[in-house]
Amino acid sequence: MWSALFAAFCVVHVVVTLRWMVLPFPLEYREWAHIAAARTMAVGASPYEPGTDFYLYGFLYPGLGALGQRCTGADPALLLRLLSYLCAWAVALLAAAEIRRRAGGLVSSVAGVALLLCVDWLNVTGSAHPAPLGTLLLFVACRAARKGQAWTAALPAVAAFYVKPYFLAVLLPLGLYFLATDRRRFLHFLCAFLVAGSLSVWGVRQLWPGYFVCNVVHHFNMSTFSLSHLARQLAWLGVFFFPLASVAVVALWRRPRLLLRDVWLLSAVALFFVWLRLAGHEGAFLSYAYQLWLPPLVVFALSPTVRLRLFPRFRTVFFSLLLVCSLGVSSWRFNLVPPPTGE
Repeated sequence: MWSALFAAFCVVHVVVTLRWMVLPFPLEYREWAHIAAARTMAVGASPYEPGTDFYLYGFLYPGLGALGQRCTGADPALLLRLLSYLCAWAVALLAAAEIRRRAGGLVSSVAGVALLLCVDWLNVTGSAHPAPLGTLLLFVACRAARKGQAWTAALPAVAAFYVKPYFLAVLLPLGLYFLATDRRRFLHFLCAFLVAGSLSVWGVRQLWPGYFVCNVVHHFNMSTFSLSHLARQLAWLGVFFFPLASVAVVALWRRPRLLLRDVWLLSAVALFFVWLRLAGHEGAFLSYAYQLWLPPLVVFALSPTVRLRLFPRFRTVFFSLLLVCSLGVSSWRFNLVPPPTGE
């Protein structure tokens, strides 16, 4: 039964998302900026000049669209939307693989995939937005750290910076994890990051001298912070994700040493505190939560549920609550409504 329900969910998700992916016009301003940048890069010009579109982020995402356009001749709008959607699926499937490795069984893995897909990433699923690519790199870095691969963990962390700069926050949990588990690997991780980061900065400055001013300093100076906006997001998160958060809180209460021994729990906690700063920005609502700390939280919370028996029939109650909450997120952000008209 679970397999049939999951297959039906996947089909519906693909069909609904495809309606948005084939639209001939940009869905919103960030799509416009990244599609235009991909077309600019495809002809060998620089998109990072004085007066650069504020909503253009790092070069890695539009650069992949430009490469696809030059290789296939296809419209970068469709290529970037497809890339974003594939990255969202890759995150969900990698999370399922981690959950299955840690907990075994099928139910938890299926729940992880469904939850990471149905939250809709704040309307960026299937749109030309770089966030799913950044989250995929963040997830790959955490997975490499879990395997003890310090150099492999550092490289996607550096690359994530060139998708959207705030993804560099993954350095915080990864550095703490290596420092707590193996100091030799911590030194390898630090050296790899410094070498790769320095070389990348030098190379980018040769290509686009104004890149860091346009892409990093400008965004930093324009960011806002509103406590009321943050409080409103915390209220919604309390409604939607309290089953996941409760498992993490109980685990920390019972086994506080687990924080520095489990890279997924550490990433969820550390990136939550990073999110508290980012979520004060009035231009976003819940998006940073979906992109930063929700994927590692899903991996951790769905893995030990069999062993964290808070009361009789805990597992049944937990998954029932998780279903209700995830459907609430889905109906709120992923409505089956007609596509926009493009006006």
